[in-house]
Amino acid sequence: MMWKTVYTGPMARVLALQATLEGNGFTTYVPDQNMKTIYPFYTGLNCLDVQLQVPDVDVERAAEAVLELHVDEGDSTTGVNGAPDAESADTIPEHTELRRFGIRACFAALLFSPLGLLLASMYLLDARVYTPRPKAHWAVVFAWWVALLGTLGWGFFLFAR
Repeated sequence: MMWKTVYTGPMARVLALQATLEGNGFTTYVPDQNMKTIYPFYTGLNCLDVQLQVPDVDVERAAEAVLELHVDEGDSTTGVNGAPDAESADTIPEHTELRRFGIRACFAALLFSPLGLLLASMYLLDARVYTPRPKAHWAVVFAWWVALLGTLGWGFFLFAR
């Protein structure tokens, strides 16, 4: 039996969807659930998201059920079986991961300039191949400049004395 991902998102939302799907008779699995709880950075930079998986024979029905739950909740994020929403570039599966990576780069730029510079540079290298760009692409470009100026400012402050 092969497992297929029907949703990727925050732990709380995935567990709520898991309970709902299991209540509707689906068999579900959340890979690395315990490790993500104990040590979230075990799986790398995408530490806050987990995957909800179902057996491959139930993928279509489970994806429809998850999609219905999202419509009911009014949630605009998606990870449902790779089904993009035509209204938003962020819901294209590749953009979802790229957008999340950009958010981490922005926070790192505000907190840790050299790390933010590195992450934002990596994001910008990855984003070159995507058209259209994710919605908050401008924020990552701004964060890159903030991180660059912050890194140069700290460097000047520390070494120009």
